Amino acid sequence: MYDTTSTYENFWVFFYLLSLYLIIKNSITSSFAFTITLFLKPITILFLPINFLWILLDIQLKNRKKIFLGFAIIIFVVLMAFFTQNLDYTNNSGFSLEKMFFSFNEISNSLRFDSLLIIVLIPVLVLLYLQSNNFHSRKIFVLFGIFITMISQVLLYGIIDMTIQPYRFVPLIVFISIGFGIIFSKESDIK
Repeated sequence: MYDTTSTYENFWVFFYLLSLYLIIKNSITSSFAFTITLFLKPITILFLPINFLWILLDIQLKNRKKIFLGFAIIIFVVLMAFFTQNLDYTNNSGFSLEKMFFSFNEISNSLRFDSLLIIVLIPVLVLLYLQSNNFHSRKIFVLFGIFITMISQVLLYGIIDMTIQPYRFVPLIVFISIGFGIIFSKESDIK
């Protein structure tokens, strides 16, 4: 069951993670990898703040401008497509606070059968928070990534009226896995 495009979740998550990896490598091609994710699943536009935080925390100033330029072009194209109503989601758009509150219930209903995710999520969040007191950029990034992936479900349901599907939890699982790896790694191993 899907509500936007029939793409395997591994494809768009792979290209999204590739865009994050290319940001680490100071490559302007990270914006192209992110563009591919938009064609596979347009909802990844909600993950753009994660990329921006990663650029701000991890990239030097001279390379930051080049990478932001690539993402600015993407944002411009997406906004032009949205305002010219070439996207299918403009028909259902309209902010509803009631739907957003209802979506929190839907998320809990979706996660109730995934007890392993909940068992791992809570300790990872607590340990990352306790270890991020020295403002380590990667730990802050993972916490922000988990927050955005959780809140994106609420935004999608409240603004565009898209249902909450289990495949949207794949980036959450990836961010939890990265956080788990950061918790148990040495500080010298993390850049």
